[in-house]
Amino acid sequence: MVDATCCHLHRYSKGKVELAFATAGIDHWSIRVSDTGVGIATSGAHRVFEEFERAAGDDVPGTGLGLAIVKDLCRVLHGHNRFESRESHRTTFEIQFALEPEHAAPSVIEG
Repeated sequence: MVDATCCHLHRYSKGKVELAFATAGIDHWSIRVSDTGVGIATSGAHRVFEEFERAAGDDVPGTGLGLAIVKDLCRVLHGHNRFESRESHRTTFEIQFALEPEHAAPSVIEG
């Protein structure tokens, strides 16, 4: 999941990519990946986790499967995923998981 998210941001970033692991409250941990790249247009935000959707033309390699795989893995592992973006600015993806996976409740995938 981290690889797919980092690869997505690296392809579209014109600046740097940051990766952070942290606790999220008392019973979750999170992975946060941010960049200083081109951002995601509001008009395309609802499609970002869909299969074969791409934010760029043919000049940027990729199949459009990376973030769809992240979404599916979050569902299987009872995680939560979300992102924030502004076109021409920073994009941040965050994935959260329960510290004790056997007690995790099924989640609704956002995105």
